[in-house]
Amino acid sequence: YYQPEASEVMGRRGGPARGAAPTAAPAPSAAELGRVEWLVQEWMSAVGQAGYLMGHEPVLVSSTVRQILQRAGLDEREVIALRGMFKKMRRKMEKTD
Repeated sequence: YYQPEASEVMGRRGGPARGAAPTAAPAPSAAELGRVEWLVQEWMSAVGQAGYLMGHEPVLVSSTVRQILQRAGLDEREVIALRGMFKKMRRKMEKTD
């Protein structure tokens, strides 16, 4: 079978040549369940502090949050990023209280 030369595959700047098939990066693995639970707790803390839980059942809200996160299939990097966002929001709310 035909094996392309390196010059046919690589572009001038080291990336794929124009028209070359893109190479897929390996898919990151899903975050562990414990890490997702870590995010759920941060999320619940933020919505509680924002006043969202008034008039809502916390158990049902946390169950919904878990379902959303499990369906999303987040990887470790995404869990860490979202948790950081919620922590930042909580800190901002603490300063305005």
